[in-house]
Amino acid sequence: MASSGNSFYGFRFRVGQGRPSPAVNAHPNTAYEVAIEFRVTMWRRIEKFIAGDDRPLSVAPTRSPTRVRTSWVPKHVVLLRDGGALMSSLLLELSTPAEHCQAILRDISLAAAAASRSRGTGTVPIVVALEHMTVVHVEVDDEDDADEPEDIMNILLRESMAVDVVRPIPAALSQIERLEKVTFEDGLGSIGECIICIEEFEGGLELTRLPCSHVYHGDCIVKWLETSRLCPLCRYPLPPLH
Repeated sequence: MASSGNSFYGFRFRVGQGRPSPAVNAHPNTAYEVAIEFRVTMWRRIEKFIAGDDRPLSVAPTRSPTRVRTSWVPKHVVLLRDGGALMSSLLLELSTPAEHCQAILRDISLAAAAASRSRGTGTVPIVVALEHMTVVHVEVDDEDDADEPEDIMNILLRESMAVDVVRPIPAALSQIERLEKVTFEDGLGSIGECIICIEEFEGGLELTRLPCSHVYHGDCIVKWLETSRLCPLCRYPLPPLH
């Protein structure tokens, strides 16, 4: 009869550039957003031992299908100009260990900055591979037990092959048309630039203000809201287009 032993958890990640994608090139906010493709893989390795022997009788690795989630993120968020809050929440949603988040955010930000300098737009996704591994040591009574299936270890990790793509929802046209117009003055809000195009505001310039009080160039925010109903800075939701 076999019995379960100790479990050991490990995690590793890689951040790099993906391949050019027609879907990325066709995205309406490519100039303002960066595509980040998260690839999450779960590994299990079952190592069976006879009591008192350090040499494993057998090693059985299993691997889940890789889950893919593509998120479109504003450039200022990828460059961590919001302090990394939104990117951290995305990573934690994917079960990323908190102690690794800062290192991953740093690598994503560096990759985005390098891509921006070389191309000026985000036409190639940033790929973030997240790999979780659990190693389980199982103690068995003898070699015959090593060949028996171990229900208690749940070694067959079964997950769907579905691709999770975050698709933005446009704001209602009536809401866009009713947005408040304001004239920029020093001290208007805490941000002195349009975080969509990353250009500084000039005194006397007419801007568009969302209900959350964040302001943008009129043309920039209209193009944005025609694709996504969320404020680029705080994610405040406008009523959706039906």
